[in-house]
Amino acid sequence: MNRRWILAASSRSAFAAFILAGAWATVLPTAAAQDGEPLPPVPPGAAQTTAQADDPLLQEILDEADAIRKAEDAADVTSEDETDEAAEAEDTETDAVGTDTGDEIPLFGPGTSTQEDEAPPILVPEDPQDIVTPDAAPSLEVPDDAPPVDPIPAVETLTLPQEPLEVRVEAIQGFSLEEALEVAIEQNPDILNAQLEVDIATKGITAARAEYFPQLSTAVNYSFSDPAVPDGTVSGFGGGADGSNIQNIISGELRFSFTVIDGGGRTARNLVADQGLLIAEYNLEQIIQDVRLNVAEAYYSLQLSDTQVLVAEADVLDSESSLSDASARERAGIGTRFEVLQAESRLANDRQALIAARNDQRVSRFQLAQLLSFDESVEAAATDPIEPSEAWPLSLEETLVQAFQNRAEFESIIENVEQERQNAQAALSSIRPNISIFSTLDYQAQLDDTFSQEAFIARGFSVGAAFTWTAFDGGAALANAQQADLRRQQQRNAFASTRDAVRFEVENAFFSLNSFREQIDAAKVGLESAQESLRLARLRFEAGVGTQTDVLSAQSELSDARQNLAAAVSNYNIAIVQLKRAVNNL
Repeated sequence: MNRRWILAASSRSAFAAFILAGAWATVLPTAAAQDGEPLPPVPPGAAQTTAQADDPLLQEILDEADAIRKAEDAADVTSEDETDEAAEAEDTETDAVGTDTGDEIPLFGPGTSTQEDEAPPILVPEDPQDIVTPDAAPSLEVPDDAPPVDPIPAVETLTLPQEPLEVRVEAIQGFSLEEALEVAIEQNPDILNAQLEVDIATKGITAARAEYFPQLSTAVNYSFSDPAVPDGTVSGFGGGADGSNIQNIISGELRFSFTVIDGGGRTARNLVADQGLLIAEYNLEQIIQDVRLNVAEAYYSLQLSDTQVLVAEADVLDSESSLSDASARERAGIGTRFEVLQAESRLANDRQALIAARNDQRVSRFQLAQLLSFDESVEAAATDPIEPSEAWPLSLEETLVQAFQNRAEFESIIENVEQERQNAQAALSSIRPNISIFSTLDYQAQLDDTFSQEAFIARGFSVGAAFTWTAFDGGAALANAQQADLRRQQQRNAFASTRDAVRFEVENAFFSLNSFREQIDAAKVGLESAQESLRLARLRFEAGVGTQTDVLSAQSELSDARQNLAAAVSNYNIAIVQLKRAVNNL
């Protein structure tokens, strides 16, 4: 008899035994009750539950649970015998077909391998305990006498920490949203760089204004020369020469000049500088709004992470309570091992979710600290209560109009259009007439020494005007002006694109706000229902008319309801700050 028939017969026997045990557990107590005989005794610890369950349905459930427990005990006893029989049958197994003739007939057709050869590799071991968990990363050992962390001013020193103790986190600092926004404005690198751009543009105006002032310059030259004479000697050094050719001269010039007409280039460059300052200021305003939006979103995301940690902790407590109830019922004899395993599996999953939630919380804290430009020793935390912030007072149409009026992007694009127009004028000024005036004061001094001629000082001056006009430059100036005109057209197209983007931003945030507001109401109702559902599921389970699966399902629904409410509140607050950013009022 081969192994296949032995295993099939064993399975049919076990299944038949299980059916007979269930039938006995269902029919026999009912028949005994009808004949007036007492029901089977209730195990210790279950008297109170049985007393509460007077209806036949509850009694039938309890009897069925007792039959299942007995069937499991019987299966444990016979499992060793079945294992020995299966091993013996495997040792004596012969060919599956064709034993009488001695011919070996393959089970899977000609040219195929056995079923064991075709089985896919086992990626996960049958026993999860065979998976070796890696060791945790080591923690930094901080000595008792370690000095406090001294933040390194990277902006001034351009240095980085060199020791692990220099980057350890020493404290967690809580912030309200308003405090976080104020810190971001003071410390955020993007805002600081934008402020430097404003300063740079201011210096550009100073440089452009300088073209309206006259230019004053000076130059001084010194020369000493001792040329050769026809007789081959060097005057003054060769002996016999009188040094009449030696020159020891200092000369200089003081020049004053002023451009009267330059074809409009000077005016155009000054206007470009003025518009550059306005553009830098508008960009600073946009960056401030964007940073405040990013900080607010990170703050509310951190609040959501905090809530998810609380939800995960509540789920773990609920799962521990379910496991305690299932274990107590098993010890009392009215529960099954299957219910305990279900509760243990749910508790393990909830603990894993709690670990992931705490990790997300740490990551969210680091993200907020990065936006606030904290030093390495401080970790940011949210202190505001998790609740809807405020209501939006404007209609959609009013919000759109206010956004179009307040957004700095539109003003920045308008200044860019005008700036490109002035750039075109500055390019054309190079081929227009230029008139300038100048005045110079010249002087030259012959120094008196042993070998030179007699000393003298000569002075002179000049006054004049200059007219220049580049009539043809190969078309370079015209091409540069045309490029500026094309860039101006690009800015006009960007204006229309920005208008559409702002409108979509406002509409998206506005409708999302209404959606999240309705989700808050729905989530509150769902949370109340889930709490009551879990309470009733526990009561039914304790009374014996419900199952452990019902309790775990209600527990899962409660967890989802808690997370839904937290997400709805967080998303509503984010939609509020997005609307404020859309109207440039964050």
